[in-house]
Amino acid sequence: MKILIVGAASGLGASLAASLLQNTPHTLVTVDDLRVERDLRNMQFALSHKKGDRHKFYLLSVSDAHMANKLFELERPDLVVFCKTPEKTTYHQSLVRSLVSASQYGAKLLYIAPDSWSPDRNESYQYGVEICKSDSNAVTAHVLRTCRIFGPRQELGDVLTNAMGRILAGKWPDTSLASDRPREWLYIKDLLSAIETLIGSGDLSGEYTASSGQFASEHEAMMCLQMISEGRGFDLSKYDTIPADCGRLNDLGWTPKYTLHEALEHTLSWYSINTWASNME
Repeated sequence: MKILIVGAASGLGASLAASLLQNTPHTLVTVDDLRVERDLRNMQFALSHKKGDRHKFYLLSVSDAHMANKLFELERPDLVVFCKTPEKTTYHQSLVRSLVSASQYGAKLLYIAPDSWSPDRNESYQYGVEICKSDSNAVTAHVLRTCRIFGPRQELGDVLTNAMGRILAGKWPDTSLASDRPREWLYIKDLLSAIETLIGSGDLSGEYTASSGQFASEHEAMMCLQMISEGRGFDLSKYDTIPADCGRLNDLGWTPKYTLHEALEHTLSWYSINTWASNME
C-alpha cells in the first residue's frame, strides 16, 4: 500500500512515518511545508528511518489546489492520513483539498482528530470531523478520534513539554500552568499502534475511537515527571485502570500497552536525549 501523510513534520506525523517504515512494508509519501525549524528536525527524524526507496518527501502545502493535484496525479496513494497540526490559515483548506484529491484518485482518507486543551483547536478538529462525516465525503473519509495525546515531539506550547523543559533545566515545573481537572491521556506510541492496526485491518469504514481509560490531572502528571527526574517514586498505579471500551478498535485486537507512569518515564527520557525538542530556558 502507498500511504500519503499530510502534516508529516508534526509530532504525530513524524512519529507515524518512522513507525510505519519500521513496522510495516508500506511505501510512504510525506508532505509538509516545514514552516519552522522544529518541523525540519521532526522531518529529519522521519527521513532517518527511510529504507530503500520506500519514502518520498515533498516540501509543499496541499492547500494549494494545483500542487495537490500534481502530487496525487504523480503518486496515486491508496490511503491519505491527515494529521496536520491545526492553525488558522490553511488547516481546513488542506483537509478539503486532501479529501477532494483522494476522492478524485480513488484513495481513502483517515482523519486523526485528537482532543486538545485549546478551544480553537477543539473547534478545528470538530469542524474537520463534520467535513469528513458529511454525506459527500462519508465514503472516502474516515475518522479516528483520540483522547489527549502526549509523548515525544509534542508542540512547544504543551503543558507537559513545558514541564519537561524546566525539569531538564534543573527547575521546578510551573504548576500555575497546570489544571487539576482529570484528563484522559494516551501515549503517542499507543496511538501509532492504533493507526497501524486500522491500516492493517483493511477496514477503514466509519469512525473509531482510541482511548486509554487512564485519567490524571496535568498537575499530577507534572509532579510525577519531577519525581521521576529525581529518582523518587510517584505512585500513578491508581490511574492504570482497565482500558476504556474502544468498540471497533478493540474488535480489531487493539488495546493500549503503556501505563501512564511508564509513558511519562519514556517521554522524559526521550526529551533528556533530544534537547532540541524541549523549550529549554
